[in-house]
Amino acid sequence: MSDIVERLRSVQQFGYRTDIGQTCHEAADTITSLRSQLEEARENALEEAAKVAEKFEAEYANERDKHVHGTPDHWMNNSGSYAAMDIAAAIRKLKEKP
Repeated sequence: MSDIVERLRSVQQFGYRTDIGQTCHEAADTITSLRSQLEEARENALEEAAKVAEKFEAEYANERDKHVHGTPDHWMNNSGSYAAMDIAAAIRKLKEKP
């Protein structure tokens, strides 16, 4: 089955009344606009989530630097830092189109 936008746009081709065709055309335009806005909002949300992970990593690094290297806390702080960067990278990967 074809996309709803394509079907709405094709209504005028089949001889429906002009007002119905116009309404369908406007509906198709609205759907197209909303899809675009949704994609933009999704990309913005993913980028914001990645920035949160990066901010966490930066704050974690500041805390890590307060501890003396070699203390038991050192490994945990490094692990958290690496995890935050992995999370940021994974979130950004979600922005790629399949």
